Amino acid sequence: MLRFQTFSPLRKLKNGSLKIFLLLKGYGKNEKLPAKSFGNWLGIVVIVDTDVMVEFLRDSADAAKALRVIKAENLAISAVTRMELLVGAWNNAELRKIEKALDAIQEFAISEDISTKAVDLIRKYAKSHGLKIPDAIIAATAMDQSFQLFTYNVRDFKFIKGLTLYSV
Repeated sequence: MLRFQTFSPLRKLKNGSLKIFLLLKGYGKNEKLPAKSFGNWLGIVVIVDTDVMVEFLRDSADAAKALRVIKAENLAISAVTRMELLVGAWNNAELRKIEKALDAIQEFAISEDISTKAVDLIRKYAKSHGLKIPDAIIAATAMDQSFQLFTYNVRDFKFIKGLTLYSV
């Protein structure tokens, strides 16, 4: 179960807009970014894995910096990511804060195509690599949409052929 220690950054949200939140966190400032190739993400839709969103909601400077580089309208999550974040909330107030933060992010439902692809991934990788159901659905979502997957847990996905991963 995910546990969130603090939601202080969410208190800065206005009207549930992640875009406003990113502006408050420094998006658009002329700050020097790490040498890694964040620039390649501009204009590209990126599926954000649950682990990155958890770190972002915990006010991780690294996650905030990485997400600031990706335009807010280019961020997307799988429905599974929303579910995992909601399960990790300690109370109803945190549930509302998570929902408010996620409302500004494009979300992909689990379609029949995504479900079929996830089942195929489970068949191929569950026994050999320990692929879990949520990770299979998130990977299938990225693959179905031909999007890149931003994750800190590269080891959970690196063996999946046809999936483009980015991590910092």
